[in-house]
Amino acid sequence: MNPFSPEKVLYNMHYWEVMERMEIPPPLCVQLSPTNLCNLDCVWCMAEKQRTDPETATARFPEWAVDELPGFLSDWGVGAVYITGGGEPLMWRPVDDLIRNLRKADIQIGLYTNGVLLNHHKHILPSLDWLGVSVDAGNAEDYDALKGGGHDFERVVENIRMACLDEGLEVTWKFVMYPGNLKGMFRAAELAEAIGCKYIHFRPAAPRWWDNKKTQFTKAAVRMAMENLAKAHKLLDGIKVIGGTGKYNQHFEVEHPFKTCHAVGMWATFEADGTLQLCCDHKNNPALTLCRWDDLSEVAALWGGLKHQEIMASIDVSKCPKCTQSKANELYEQFCMRDETWKFFI
Repeated sequence: MNPFSPEKVLYNMHYWEVMERMEIPPPLCVQLSPTNLCNLDCVWCMAEKQRTDPETATARFPEWAVDELPGFLSDWGVGAVYITGGGEPLMWRPVDDLIRNLRKADIQIGLYTNGVLLNHHKHILPSLDWLGVSVDAGNAEDYDALKGGGHDFERVVENIRMACLDEGLEVTWKFVMYPGNLKGMFRAAELAEAIGCKYIHFRPAAPRWWDNKKTQFTKAAVRMAMENLAKAHKLLDGIKVIGGTGKYNQHFEVEHPFKTCHAVGMWATFEADGTLQLCCDHKNNPALTLCRWDDLSEVAALWGGLKHQEIMASIDVSKCPKCTQSKANELYEQFCMRDETWKFFI
């Protein structure tokens, strides 16, 4: 099993048993999106709506969050935090201090970044448990064509190499598969292995909730992607190659092997615009907004209450885009709602 194995949610069955009593405990993990500003413009960006909407495009965390949010999360019972976007989290100036304070609060920390500015934040690397860098290419040509940046491919590679020098940090090269970058998949895996990454993680580009924009993968494109994955698995033994295709069918189309959503009771996203979102795949969706988190006491008061339960009950999963917590929802139904496995017969 690896850090990307969705089956790890089984460790938290005690949490599900509480939910079965119609109670919603504090989230196991939260996502912090400190800014909607970004220095790239990826063609598949799941946060494009909030990055381009004039009301949210320049949103960022208030500076008081640096000191108050870590203590609140720790007291609330949250054990782990993703720092991500929205935009590029390293573009928010106080992010280093936030990370240090989260570490002081004994909260596990993962950082998801595009890596362009990582060399300016190397002093906070020892505070992280894992680092995921969204490179999404195996060469500069594909990178420039799909990520809308300033020719930063080589810089990002060198920044990842620097991060890999920290022996206590688990570093993953992230790769969103798209028709325009599939030829570079194996080269990306070779590079990731050469500079010391522990993992390279591939997944298909996914539709967005607001426009349902879907990436069309031809049969030839899917075949190329799967052949490159197989080649990397076979030929590279210095890196763990992860093919994150479990949420998709054989055509790289999203599938939902569950009928209801319970993941919105397991984690939350503190957005840059001050809203508390219940689903990271529905960023900036008013229908899945629990409250504003400007008043942290309101977050704790509303979490698990009637409004939260009504939102959970209203979700039509057939209209959802990629579900990050797809396996959690599937296993919840199998183990808790129907017990299809006779779980006590071990």
